Amino acid sequence: MTEVQVIAIYCLCDDFLKSKGYKDWPNVKMSLAEIMLIYIVATRFFCGNIERAYTTLKDNKYISKPISRG
Repeated sequence: MTEVQVIAIYCLCDDFLKSKGYKDWPNVKMSLAEIMLIYIVATRFFCGNIERAYTTLKDNKYISKPISRG
């Protein structure tokens, strides 16, 4: 997983949501594009392991906001 791949995935998710007219609620802790990024990275690079993908993205400072397991 390279920085370019992570940025490209995030940009694609964000652009897709914008093209559909989606707007996050004002009180969300993490945008839907960031959630999509975690799931796509988990599927693509970590055999579906969401916790490992989230930890890797957080450790490399791609995501700064914490999320709960729920």
